[in-house]
Amino acid sequence: MALCQNANGMLSAFLIGKNGVLYRYDQAASGAWGPAQSMMRTDEWPDTVAPVVVANQSGKLSAFLVGVDGVLYRYDQAVSGAWGPAQLMGGDWPDRVPPVVVANQSGELSAFLVGKNGVLYRYDQAASGAWGTAQSMAGDWPDTVPPVVVANQMIAGGETDAGQLSAFLVGNNGQLYRYDQAASGAWGTAQSMGGDWPDEVPPVVVATGPFGQLGAYLDGKNGVLYYYEQSGPGAWGTAQPMAGETCIGPACYPDTVTPVVVANRSGLLSAFLVDLDGFLWRWDEAGQGSWGTTQPIGGDWPDKVPPVVVANQSGLLSAFLVGNNGQLYRYDQAASSAWGLTPQSMEGDWPDRVPPVAVANRSGQLSAFLVGNNGQLYRYDQAASGAWGAAQSMGGNWP
Repeated sequence: MALCQNANGMLSAFLIGKNGVLYRYDQAASGAWGPAQSMMRTDEWPDTVAPVVVANQSGKLSAFLVGVDGVLYRYDQAVSGAWGPAQLMGGDWPDRVPPVVVANQSGELSAFLVGKNGVLYRYDQAASGAWGTAQSMAGDWPDTVPPVVVANQMIAGGETDAGQLSAFLVGNNGQLYRYDQAASGAWGTAQSMGGDWPDEVPPVVVATGPFGQLGAYLDGKNGVLYYYEQSGPGAWGTAQPMAGETCIGPACYPDTVTPVVVANRSGLLSAFLVDLDGFLWRWDEAGQGSWGTTQPIGGDWPDKVPPVVVANQSGLLSAFLVGNNGQLYRYDQAASSAWGLTPQSMEGDWPDRVPPVAVANRSGQLSAFLVGNNGQLYRYDQAASGAWGAAQSMGGNWP
């Protein structure tokens, strides 16, 4: 499932049906949701991979999918809000790995995919909105893991060197690599950042601090969480373990799951992981580049599923997890920034190996979406008071 805000702030939800057809639910200005709408294509999409939906420079959405034929396709939303048919972008890509699509400094989009030959490729959108053909960025990468691509906001010499992209991948040799885009828009070659990381899990890369430095977070083969910090434009430090991190006995972290790292309302980061005992832990950034020690949150959760952590309208965080009993639970951060150690049940009977999708609507209240064991799509909505309603069925019969 993919969720995205339209230019008017209303949400759209995209799902691929068991019949391989792409469908869309749209939220009206009133906040009500309409029924699932088919997005018209006779060929099938893999129903195990969510589409990638992003806003272009005009605020309109584009949806990207790789078909079962290995070809990359794109749907574009018109100025009117209507959607056109699927447009062929070409290629022969692994159909179980979604493309990565991000906006560059001028608002045009770029789509990144690793080919079946292990080479990283890129499609660029021109200022006119037209798309070019796939450009090789070289390399030899696992074709089962997408790259991580983020906008660099680092400030240098009084100039904002903002909006250039950086792409991160773990190579077949276990080292972390990075491609950087120059101010001209040109891309450099892959730079090794070292390490020996599991190559089936991508890093988590987020901006941190007042100058927009990037940080890259990975769970090591030894079960310890590490991070790299950017020290200047194009300059990075070496991998450092998170404060107080050791791995003794079973209380280590699964190296097949990425950590969840998000910014709280003060702009500092918090990182979340479930250990192999099913216990949820949290690290809080104490200051720029300085992390506190691991803080227990608790619970007994499936250890191969990361929590979903999002900010509400006041900037406070909520963490969502499905328990081993199939119920959805939520931890909320208080106005003091403290976390409650008792999860709040939101009830339900959900698959415990699939995380919910939670997003903020245009007024800042959250909504959480899950597909039930009966195949229907459900939604929980947060009221302006912060209270949560019961699960509402949106219908359908989804994988």
